[in-house]
Amino acid sequence: MMKAAAALLLLFLAQHVAASDFRNASWLMSSDQVRSAEGGDPLSATETNGSQQLVYKIFLNGLAGLLTYVFDGDRLVSASYRFRRDQDRSIYEVMKKSAVDQFGSPSVQKDTMVGWRLPRTEVALTSLPDTSCYLVYWEKNYFAKINGLASSENRTQQ
Repeated sequence: MMKAAAALLLLFLAQHVAASDFRNASWLMSSDQVRSAEGGDPLSATETNGSQQLVYKIFLNGLAGLLTYVFDGDRLVSASYRFRRDQDRSIYEVMKKSAVDQFGSPSVQKDTMVGWRLPRTEVALTSLPDTSCYLVYWEKNYFAKINGLASSENRTQQ
């Protein structure tokens, strides 16, 4: 009985550790871990007031863009794709279809923004007036923090 319980625990831990939240990275990874998971050198790496960013050039769904990882205290808390020159919103529509295929129907839908509330992640796709298109992912508790909301941990304790 004890061996079966230990085996189940190991299986659960292996699945949890192997699961990624964004690309090959998991929330709260260090910047070194994300660099390793991403492979290759970033286009830029910056640090300001305890917040770091790694920026990579990427091609996603055949589209050229930028991938940005954001760290708070050297822990991954957000990541985004940015695409420029989306005057006719065709990039937005391609990214929306891809996100719906991956996450299902959006939880929030407005004219130029759709969003998904996933168990560990908040996701938003938006088309901005400057013709940029962003697909942004946030670690759930960080999203709550930056938006002045109670964290998911605090909500479950109340």
